[in-house]
Amino acid sequence: MSFKGRRLNLPNAQLKMAHLTLGDFRLELIEYLEPKGQQPEIPTCNVGVAHMAFNTDNIQATYEALKAQGVVFKGEPMRAAPDRPLACYFVDSDGITLELNEMSSVTQ
Repeated sequence: MSFKGRRLNLPNAQLKMAHLTLGDFRLELIEYLEPKGQQPEIPTCNVGVAHMAFNTDNIQATYEALKAQGVVFKGEPMRAAPDRPLACYFVDSDGITLELNEMSSVTQ
């Protein structure tokens, strides 16, 4: 049993991990190979990890590049209001909603 498997009480857990570090910030990404998780539709209004956002310097270029790789978006980049960033949402292979923001597009 892996260390994480023991901590989470998941016998025979097998997983892949990646750590992304920027300064004091660290993001840990985990994929459980065993046991396999369920992939229900996860509405972003649910409590818990159902939504994560990423900033990009050029949302249109990022949107086009991801779309060209087959990423399915819920809509094109747009603003919720004039003082809000350009943003768009897409769904990863596990059904988690992810967001792209272009913070430099915020009008002051």
